[in-house]
Amino acid sequence: MIRIAVVIIASFTPFHSSEAQQYFKASYLDTEGTGDYKGWDQSGYEFFFGKKSPVSDGKGFIDLGGALSWTSEEYSASGSTTINGLSVSGSGNVEADVLSLTFHPSLGYNLTDKISLYAGPNLGVGYRQYDIAGSVTVDGTTYSGSESDDEFGFNYGYGIGLTVKFSDRLGLDLGWKEIKHNDVKPWGHDLGNYEGQYWHYGLFYEF
Repeated sequence: MIRIAVVIIASFTPFHSSEAQQYFKASYLDTEGTGDYKGWDQSGYEFFFGKKSPVSDGKGFIDLGGALSWTSEEYSASGSTTINGLSVSGSGNVEADVLSLTFHPSLGYNLTDKISLYAGPNLGVGYRQYDIAGSVTVDGTTYSGSESDDEFGFNYGYGIGLTVKFSDRLGLDLGWKEIKHNDVKPWGHDLGNYEGQYWHYGLFYEF
């Protein structure tokens, strides 16, 4: 995973210019599940490296960045619900931990010397681990105790953001992303795509 991150970040080098601005962001992630996953919310952290290269009159810019993120949450499986046509019920908890490496190309515009907007798609890969405490039944099969499962997948979506600089180097970054994690299949049960809206709040540092 670390080797992949190095390759992606190193690939930004051809876009370097004397006016390019390299930066780092550290953000808190707050995720709200949508669709069948409403109520399956997550929180975590994201570490983001990128480079902005100005275009046209210098107000607009191309932003190429990559992020390593980790989110986790414990879901109560009490009662019953339906996800992707499969029944999920029980009297226990399911904990999901997700580690993702995501590429974020975007286009941006400097409204002032201190405030800029950006928007673009995102595409990444991720590792997901699931743990059960108590008893949970998925599509007629019951899992109990401390059973675990893991899987790899990819995620995709789009987002927008706002950066406000306090000084020449330091600032605050705020943004929103709509992301889908494909083919969530704990213990072989196809629960479809996890859909979530991600809000991120963090510090921006330019170097």
